[in-house]
Amino acid sequence: MKKEKIPIEELTVLVERMRSAVDGSPSGSGSSDRLKKCSVDEVLAILRSACSVRAEDELDPRPKRPSEYFDIALGALGKSGNSPSEEEGMLRLIFEMGKALSLLGEWDDAISYFEKVSSGAKICGDRKMEADTLREIGRINRRRERWADALGKYSKSKRIYEEIGDRAGVASASNCIGAVYFEQGELDSAKEHYEHALKVALELGNSKLVAQLSNNLAAIANVRGEHMKAVSLYEKALPEFSEIEDMRGKAEVYHNIGMSYADMGEWVKAGEFYEKSLQISRKAGDLELISNTYLNKAELCMKLYEWSAARLYCTKALEAFGSLGDRLGMGEAYKLLGLVADSQGEWELSTSYFENAIRIDEECGCLLNLAETCMDYGLACARRDENEQGRELLKRSLTIFQRLKASANEQKVRSYLAEVKEEATASRRE
Repeated sequence: MKKEKIPIEELTVLVERMRSAVDGSPSGSGSSDRLKKCSVDEVLAILRSACSVRAEDELDPRPKRPSEYFDIALGALGKSGNSPSEEEGMLRLIFEMGKALSLLGEWDDAISYFEKVSSGAKICGDRKMEADTLREIGRINRRRERWADALGKYSKSKRIYEEIGDRAGVASASNCIGAVYFEQGELDSAKEHYEHALKVALELGNSKLVAQLSNNLAAIANVRGEHMKAVSLYEKALPEFSEIEDMRGKAEVYHNIGMSYADMGEWVKAGEFYEKSLQISRKAGDLELISNTYLNKAELCMKLYEWSAARLYCTKALEAFGSLGDRLGMGEAYKLLGLVADSQGEWELSTSYFENAIRIDEECGCLLNLAETCMDYGLACARRDENEQGRELLKRSLTIFQRLKASANEQKVRSYLAEVKEEATASRRE
């Protein structure tokens, strides 16, 4: 009997149903932070109802990772006559599955899917799909702090977008390149790429990209101590994300507004925005954003002297970042754990946490994180009357903040250095 191909319109909705079943997002309960994994039978039921595809019920061994569920789907779809090398809809489906795996932290499996798409795109001559795939692989490399690899993929995707006249793609790739520079502390280069991308996005009326870029430019303003400017830019992004129903983008903006208020010492407002972000990201099953919000809630608890809660949030964040393979996030969690331990007089444990954080920041080449960790560790040393080590760490922090042109943080560290010097002088007089 001749196999019937699945209509493209059915393929486009299949991945969303698959991802929802795998990450548990349809429940919307927000009662659990773990990504619920669906059963094999649920996957097969979705395939049958969405596409009338038959597949074997008995599978041994039973799949354990999200990618294995998607492999079942692709195998079943292949039996229906759809060919990844010929069917544009199938390529898009595999591409979206790769994005879903990336969101779930299954980065190696995601790259495997993207490479399948890249091969199919070259066979089909679909250069846009090829560029899209390079951009997504670049994003995974960025999350793994493989900066050179990320820039290489992003730059190659940008060139392809330019060659095919895809201005939206050019803007998207420029945004991604800016993100790499931002995470390396090269704020001027990041701003240059963000502003170029924003200009194109505004000309195209691309609401989603405009919102993302407003969010990113706000982050630069926040690092430079321009907190109210940052909040204003974040607030401009909110209606754009709401209009296009981008809940992840909205959650990220709420998270970032919370960070700005925290930097201004407005802890109650910061907590309100962190909670808004956490509620949305839990419903979306976004483990990366959940992890970052845990860190910020930990910092908030520390400011309110709620040390047990702070330690709990730090530990949750460290576990989540570890499952994602996000070493930068792990470094941040170690830094906050160092502060918590220091506040409780657990100095040996505190030192271990801080040194882990510095090691990770150095290995990842993240200057902003390194400067902040050195500052916090230096102050901890000063509180223990280890003034010489404290001064050296604060001086290192100051040098990095000067390079980043983070003037507010630079001024703060100068003030700390003066205080440490004064205390050391007073101690010698005694």
